[in-house]
Amino acid sequence: MAGVHRLRVLIVDDDESDRFLLTRRLSKLKRFEPEILEARSGEEGLKRFREDAPDCVFLDFRMPTVDGLEFLRRLASERGRLAVPVIMMTSEQNEEVTLRALTLGVADYVDKGVASPELLDHVLQRALQRKAAEEEFLRNALYDTLTGDTSRGLMQERLAHMVERVQRYRNDTFSFLRLKLLGLPELIERLGYLAGDTVLIEVSRRIRRFTHAGDTVTRLAGGDFAIALEHAAGIEDGRLIAQRIADAVAEPFQLDGGPTQGAVQVAVGVAPGDERVLSVDELLGHAELAMEAAASAGPNHIAWIDPLTGRITVIDPAGTVT
Repeated sequence: MAGVHRLRVLIVDDDESDRFLLTRRLSKLKRFEPEILEARSGEEGLKRFREDAPDCVFLDFRMPTVDGLEFLRRLASERGRLAVPVIMMTSEQNEEVTLRALTLGVADYVDKGVASPELLDHVLQRALQRKAAEEEFLRNALYDTLTGDTSRGLMQERLAHMVERVQRYRNDTFSFLRLKLLGLPELIERLGYLAGDTVLIEVSRRIRRFTHAGDTVTRLAGGDFAIALEHAAGIEDGRLIAQRIADAVAEPFQLDGGPTQGAVQVAVGVAPGDERVLSVDELLGHAELAMEAAASAGPNHIAWIDPLTGRITVIDPAGTVT
């Protein structure tokens, strides 16, 4: 049937007759073709949620041991948030319960006595649309809408974890890179903003050629990027990856005006993440200083910093110390 969406619906209710009645009503929905999953208790509902990954949950409020509110608390605790819409079903009006349920992330609240197929169809449609909008907002908050890179906030959290880990396990290290894209304003002026966006997306893709699971890439603003290399063993590994990224960015870009060789270049600053670095702010400051030194030296230069002395070493594209 055209326009009908298939989805897995988990009903969590200890009353068998209520589960049967809700199943019948859901089977009559016009916009949805649900596959019904049932749980006879809150504990069983949590187990089925983990195993069957439903698209939506209809949750009874009054259940022994694990009631609806406790189910929500445990689910949110396990997942960090409610990743699918949960619709609370009850046979009583209780404003306090409603408020607590909504605070815990319930998408909607329906009285069993008036839950007709038409109402359920409308409630389910609204809940799914709201959850889709919420997920879109969350993606935009956590990831760069242009390149798909992680947000500043996620990068900060990741760096904090890495600095803490290094302080705890002294023999562990990582590298942090700051990359400035040079020539981007001139390219945009010559070819337009669409060309600029194309280059930024491609630069992000080229950077990620040299990252691995656990590494983090963030576009900070314009053509400035940050790269946390979780398992780069010291400054030498960080410098080698920086060089590979610089070489990759120097490859031609396919734009509307044809292949553009050397349309943009980079300057990369490398900061070591080891026991000498005591905070994220200190690490960010080191990488910023190294990047600015590289940018001052010229296109495709790479610089790294000694955290103790503050001494910065810069090399040119040929690998010569300048």
